Amino acid sequence: IDAVRKAMDRILVKTATRDSRLKIRCVASSMISAGDIDRDISDLTKTDWVPDVVVVDYADVLEPEAHTKAWAFRDQINETWKVLRRISQKYHILLVTATQTDANSYDANIIGKKNFSEDKRKIAHVTGMLGLNQTSEEKKQGLYRLNWMALREGQWSDTQTIWVAGDLSIASPCIISSL
Repeated sequence: IDAVRKAMDRILVKTATRDSRLKIRCVASSMISAGDIDRDISDLTKTDWVPDVVVVDYADVLEPEAHTKAWAFRDQINETWKVLRRISQKYHILLVTATQTDANSYDANIIGKKNFSEDKRKIAHVTGMLGLNQTSEEKKQGLYRLNWMALREGQWSDTQTIWVAGDLSIASPCIISSL
C-alpha cells in the first residue's frame, strides 16, 4: 500500500495537480467478483467520475459470481469473463486483465489460441488478447515479444510480434517496433 501511495504522489507531481484522477482499489485474491467491480464503477459514475481504464490483476482469481457458486469451476471462470466484457461495453472503457497459459506455452516460441488455461471461451469474450512471449535469452535482455492471439477488428496475424523492451524495476517499457 505504501508503494501505491508513493506512485500516486509521483503522478500528482508530474501532472502538477492536487486532484488525483487516478483511483486505485487493492483487494486480495478471491475477495471481489467482477460483479462487485461493476457496482464499484457504477458508484463512481454517480459522482461524475467514469474511468477510462480498469486493470484487474488476473481475472481468474476473482471471486465467482454469487449465482455461480454451484457451477463447475470452468463455468464460473467463463461467467467472470462475460461480466468483465459487459463492464467494458457498458462503460466504454479499456478493461485490461491477465490469464494463465497452459504448460505447453513454456516451450512455445509464440503463444497461440491453444495456450491458455481453463476454458477456450475466454477468447470469445475479449476485444483483443495479447500473448506475452519471451525466450530465456530475451529474459536476460529485458525483452518481450507481444502478439495478438485474438482481435475483433482489423487485420492481424497471430504469428506477427512486436518487440517491447523495458526496465520493469522502474516500470518504463519502450516499444521498439510496431505491430
